[in-house]
Amino acid sequence: MQKGQFNQVRFKDGSFKLVKQDFINKLEQNEVLVKVHYTSVNQYDKILMENRSKEDYVMGAEGSGIIEDVAQGLDQNLKGRKVAFIHHGWSQYVVKDQDDLLFLDESVDLRIAADAIVNPMTALCLRKICCDLKANAVVIDSASTSLGRMLIQLFQKDNIDIIPLAMDSKQFDQLRTEFGLARIMDQSKKEFFDLLCGAAEKFEKIVYISMQGGDLPGKILDRLPAKSEMILIGNLAEKDLVVPCSNFYYDSKKIRGFFFDRYLREELDDETEHKFFHIIAQDLKNGGMIFGTKVAKEMKLEEWDQALNQISDKSQEGKIILQCQ
Repeated sequence: MQKGQFNQVRFKDGSFKLVKQDFINKLEQNEVLVKVHYTSVNQYDKILMENRSKEDYVMGAEGSGIIEDVAQGLDQNLKGRKVAFIHHGWSQYVVKDQDDLLFLDESVDLRIAADAIVNPMTALCLRKICCDLKANAVVIDSASTSLGRMLIQLFQKDNIDIIPLAMDSKQFDQLRTEFGLARIMDQSKKEFFDLLCGAAEKFEKIVYISMQGGDLPGKILDRLPAKSEMILIGNLAEKDLVVPCSNFYYDSKKIRGFFFDRYLREELDDETEHKFFHIIAQDLKNGGMIFGTKVAKEMKLEEWDQALNQISDKSQEGKIILQCQ
C-alpha cells in the first residue's frame, strides 16, 4: 500500500472542504486501490452535497482511474487496469470492491470515462423502464443536456418515437442538426403547447422524462394523452412541480421518481447491471459516441467549489471534469 497522505473533498467540521487523508494500512478482501485521474462535476453532485452533509462523507458521484494495488488473493494482473467507479470521486485515491468497478479497455481515454456510470446507467435504466411500460413515444425535456442526448440516441436505436423539447431556437437547431429528428419542440414558441398536443395525440402510450423542474413539466403532462406517465429525474429549475389533479383521477396519468442510487440499490438486478456495464464499456472502447463524457472544461481538484458554481453555465456544452493528480 501507499504511504503518506492524499487530497480529497470531505465533509469536515460543518462543511465540505479539501482535506488530507491517510492511506489505509491494508486492503480488505476483494478491494483494490484506484489512483483517480479524473472525476466529473454535475447536478447530481449538488444533490449529494445537499443530502449527504455528514461528518467524513467524501464527495464526488464518480470518477475514472487506474488500479494501483489489490488485496491479497486477487489477481495481480488487475494492477494497471483502467476503471470507472461510482461514489467518492473527488479524491486522489479511492478504495473499491473490484466487483463494483466498470473495467475499461486499455485504449480508452480516461477523460471520456470521468462520467461513465451515473448518466449512462441512468439512461439505460430509463430506457428499460420505458420498454417495460411499452411506451411507443417518449417526451424528453432538457433534451440538449448530456443525459438528454444519450436518451435520444438510445431510443433511436430502439425505434421508439422521440419528442425532444428544446428551450430555445438555438437548442432546437442543434438537436435537429445532430439527430435529424422530425419532431422537436421549441418551448420558446407561442404555439409550443398546440404543436406538442398535435405530435402526442397519435400515440397510445407516452412516457415523459423530465429533469427541468418548475411549473412547465406539469403543464406539459396536462396536455399529454390520457394514461401518459412522467418519470421525474431532476429539478434543474429548483422549483416545485405543480400538476392539475384531474390528470390523475380523470386521465389516469402517473408520476414516478427516479434516483439513480436508490434504483441501483433496490430495483436493478445484478445480471442487468453487469449487462449495462458491458454496453457502456464497449461504447467507450469504440470512442464513446453515446456514453463518452463530452468535456466542456478541465479544472483541478482543488478548484472543486469553483467548478460546482459553473455547472449551469457549462451544462449545454458538456461536463466539467476535475484533474485529480
